[in-house]
Amino acid sequence: MLLSKLNYLCDKFFFNKIDIFNLLRSIAIICVILAHTPILIIQSFNLETYPFYFNTPAWMAMWIFFFLSGYLLGKGFYNNKYELSKQGILKFYKSRLIRILPLYFLLLFIVFIFYNPDWFIKNPINVLRLFTFTYNGIGGINGTGHTWFISAIVQLYILAPFGYKLLSKFDKNKKSLWILFFVLLAFGIGYRLLTDLFKLNYYKYVLTFSIANIDLFFGGMLLNSVTKNSADNVWKSLLRPISLLIFLGLMLSYTLPVIDLSWWVYDYIYPTLTFLALILVTISNDYEGKTKPLPVTFLSVLKNPLRIVEYIGIISFNMYLFHANIIEMVTNLFKQYNLQVVFTGNSIFVAIFFVMFIITFIFSIFLHYVIEMPMNTLRRKM
Repeated sequence: MLLSKLNYLCDKFFFNKIDIFNLLRSIAIICVILAHTPILIIQSFNLETYPFYFNTPAWMAMWIFFFLSGYLLGKGFYNNKYELSKQGILKFYKSRLIRILPLYFLLLFIVFIFYNPDWFIKNPINVLRLFTFTYNGIGGINGTGHTWFISAIVQLYILAPFGYKLLSKFDKNKKSLWILFFVLLAFGIGYRLLTDLFKLNYYKYVLTFSIANIDLFFGGMLLNSVTKNSADNVWKSLLRPISLLIFLGLMLSYTLPVIDLSWWVYDYIYPTLTFLALILVTISNDYEGKTKPLPVTFLSVLKNPLRIVEYIGIISFNMYLFHANIIEMVTNLFKQYNLQVVFTGNSIFVAIFFVMFIITFIFSIFLHYVIEMPMNTLRRKM
């Protein structure tokens, strides 16, 4: 009875009306912003602790982004939007650059103008790494540390056509397909455990290193072989609420203070567990003949207010790029006007988060209409 009710809620309020991938993006970007918010607040106001609900799994959020990037762009290859000819590969690269470069360069321009222009002049090597997508977050300046993800994902985009060509050779039957999934899983967890064995820097050689996320990215791409021609059935209907609960359980196991999750398990085991949970969520919610959700509009939000959560996913790339700068701006304003006197204790974290999230949300909507939508139109004309 409980399972059927959960499934009904998932169908009615989430999966039939909210795009599951935008929902996952929304959850991921909210986790990133929540985790980053208290860092500068603690430094600025000399605080020692912050509320537990800001202790969200930001790294897990990045694993979600790697997986979704691989799965969703993989659709373009598996649906023959991108061919493996010279022209097809160039079309793919142009599409990715049009998607990323305008907003990414805008961020770098804002950091250059409003933060520290001298840094760009005195650190030519790091600037070169920013513009050649080889930056890993080390040796940067405020407002650019999180752009390691842009470098890592661009490197994986470069490999994507060749990775698809290799994967497509082994997905002709179910046996070879699942062997390939096992190989990717084994590579991911094996590589991470080896870095632990040799005491390599986790941030440099695991989290921000593109090769360390190959299992998530290309595993997501390969999953198109399973979902492309699959039909909905009773088992998938039952799996939808179960897979979502497993996924949310992994996230909450990091945040809830009653669960003493070790850093080692989170760093080295959770990437693989996240991958497996996302496979379950994707298989049960993406299938041939699925009704595509209507676009998110003002009227659709009025009919189903939960769709505002989906909109956060639609503009998540903008929010990711600019949230760090806005957190710093709002925190500095609170400090300048001594607002910590008004908002004492944990309320200072909540107040700054609320203000910066609203600003980030509105600014991201503006960028969506001014930059993203015209660029998406250009991509469709290619």
